[in-house]
Amino acid sequence: QQRAQQTMAKMKKIIASPMGKRKQNQAGSAVFGAPLGDLMIQAGRSALAPAIMEKLMEFIAKHGLDEQGLFRVSGSSKVVEKLKAQFDKGCDDVDLEPFLGDISALAAVLKLFLRELPDPLIPAYQQSMFIRARAKSDGSDGKLVEELKSLVAILPATNRSVLKFLCSFLVLVSQHEDNNKMNAKGLGIVFGPNVFRCTLAGMEGLQEQTCTNVIVEKFISHYEDVFDEAPDFYSLLAQSQPPSQPTSPMSPVSSNAGILRAKPRGPAASPPHKPKPYRQYVADKAEAGEDFSSPEHHLSNHDQDLSLNFVRMKSSDSITTDRVPSNGTVDV
Repeated sequence: QQRAQQTMAKMKKIIASPMGKRKQNQAGSAVFGAPLGDLMIQAGRSALAPAIMEKLMEFIAKHGLDEQGLFRVSGSSKVVEKLKAQFDKGCDDVDLEPFLGDISALAAVLKLFLRELPDPLIPAYQQSMFIRARAKSDGSDGKLVEELKSLVAILPATNRSVLKFLCSFLVLVSQHEDNNKMNAKGLGIVFGPNVFRCTLAGMEGLQEQTCTNVIVEKFISHYEDVFDEAPDFYSLLAQSQPPSQPTSPMSPVSSNAGILRAKPRGPAASPPHKPKPYRQYVADKAEAGEDFSSPEHHLSNHDQDLSLNFVRMKSSDSITTDRVPSNGTVDV
């Protein structure tokens, strides 16, 4: 019994450790609390951000940019928990349309995802470098932006990609400030604690948090200088999402895996019909009152045979032909 208690204590210790939690996340394919690198691998080679971020930001960009207090106003906690559970089961199956009436909850889910990353978007070991850059700038935006540009350039590739994608979206949000009342400064205050992870307590912690908020504000207001390109969220989104592959007429269809669909045929050709004998044809035309005295109607027997053979051949293909030359020569 004592051995069983010791084993149980060891298991609890392992589960409570950061490594144990990480293994739980990996085993359950969870999204929240999963390492950023793992989520990027799941998202695919061309992805610039995890699938959950792409999905939430694309939906908010389409439906919620003018929502007043976007990212500042809290959404329904029940909706947030429900969405979190759904995303942890798989991003592809999450339908955001039913939550159109609570854009603030969707915004809260995005913040929660960033906050629960095991290592923040600005890695803990580089955070002090950003804070020192703010102190060295002496209040000069120009100096700070130059320092931030250098520091962003040496971030891990995955973190840099996600940070750039996030900030391009926040630039878009700030461009709707007249309606949503969220400028770069307001967004910096909201996202500072989610992009950085301040650990100090008391007054020092407050000062550190204020510093990181300003840094995120500069990421947004000086995006073009920091990331060395103009902000274009929609362009990055298109780049991040792989283009849809057109379905070939003979390629498997997703809803019927393994079944090949042949290219549909056009309307069936009419069956060939047996033409009238030429003399009967002439007699019918004469009876109908048509004039056959012109030279083109006086064909020799040889010409008649060629004409009838040509008509017979073409009628079997259901193709309307032009008039056959009277000399019997046919260009095919």
